[in-house]
Amino acid sequence: MTKRALALALASTLLFACGGRSSGDAPSPSGSAKPAAKATGAPAAKQDASGPVTSGKIKTPKGATVPFTIALPAGLKNVSDRADGFAYAKSASDDKGPVVKLFVPTDPESLEVTLGKAAKEGFTVLRKEKLDGGGWIIACRFDKEKGIVVVADVVSGPTTLECRAFMKGPDVVAKPDDAIAILDRTCRSLTIGK
Repeated sequence: MTKRALALALASTLLFACGGRSSGDAPSPSGSAKPAAKATGAPAAKQDASGPVTSGKIKTPKGATVPFTIALPAGLKNVSDRADGFAYAKSASDDKGPVVKLFVPTDPESLEVTLGKAAKEGFTVLRKEKLDGGGWIIACRFDKEKGIVVVADVVSGPTTLECRAFMKGPDVVAKPDDAIAILDRTCRSLTIGK
């Protein structure tokens, strides 16, 4: 198995087991580095403690667009090649992270359903919280792959966007609070709107 295929398998395992279903395959951290069609994702000049605030529009399965903003960790760039979601990483082949993916889930799942799936897949849930508006956020450790993943469903009216962010490596699992702080802050910064 090539390094790229291994990275893709890890990302898929981490992100699928600890989150809902996407409107198709969520953008891969090892995908093409060309920008998403009909979408914007270039970092804006504004920054917070996380890094640059990025805005864009994600295409829904029904063809509408959902505008968003998110504060990314410094050094990440858009490595997406799709209009129905975004992937941000240091490079298209980055399998260590942080890697952040955004998309519109086709069937948003409740916190309880997501926690059940995470347990079945061997994830250890480290934190969980319900968010305003009906959303939720969880942080999980996956010892088998030496990774930390944070998944959040952010809800605004009838619209849900999902943020999935991960980091992996023995040092990440040894000090999970550091990784969780970065990933949690990133996913919590996701806003839906103009």
